[in-house]
Amino acid sequence: MDPTEFLAFLAAHGKLNREFKTSAGKINYHMPCHLRAQNTGYKSRDVLSLLPDTRVRVVEECSGHDGTWAMKKENFESSLKWGRRAFSGMSEDNPDVTCSDCPLAAMQIEQGTGRRPLNPIQILARSYRGEQIMATDKPKIEKSRARCESTYPAMLTDMSPGS
Repeated sequence: MDPTEFLAFLAAHGKLNREFKTSAGKINYHMPCHLRAQNTGYKSRDVLSLLPDTRVRVVEECSGHDGTWAMKKENFESSLKWGRRAFSGMSEDNPDVTCSDCPLAAMQIEQGTGRRPLNPIQILARSYRGEQIMATDKPKIEKSRARCESTYPAMLTDMSPGS
């Protein structure tokens, strides 16, 4: 069971603490492939929608990461091309915050948009604590891309078939 699936279960049974203190405003939420494959429904969207004055827009496009595929040097540029629709969707309507349940998709979205998505649990935790949720970490895409190209492919260069 995914964490937000459990929280949605609690909410449906009146057992989720709904004393959220801060709004997340406009959220663009990336629904990752693994949750679509598990057919869990829109649990993260549903739970995030419980925050006060919060609107969640779901983006159901491939980020182009696909496990370790995007981390291989020879696939990196292609992975960014595959993720373009997700990057565009995550930037649409100038959201206050972006999020994804998948850390690999989040890394890819950051590389494609220059904006680091939060995990839905981070957003909920900040709201419970009364902290500002708006994303402030908007690194320059050039820095993010350079970091990825210099770090991840170097770690995974021996993962190609036949190595």
